[in-house]
Amino acid sequence: MSLLEDVLKMKKAVPMRGEIPHRKGKRMERGRYPIKAAKYFVKLA
Repeated sequence: MSLLEDVLKMKKAVPMRGEIPHRKGKRMERGRYPIKAAKYFVKLA
């Protein structure tokens, strides 16, 4: 649950495989921020 909240705040990226470019700047994590999907999962919980 805390991971989903961090994704909504764009503080933590969800690691994904495939052709995803590296992020520049402070957040050097590989991944994406699936905000819509995180909102749906928070509603379900």
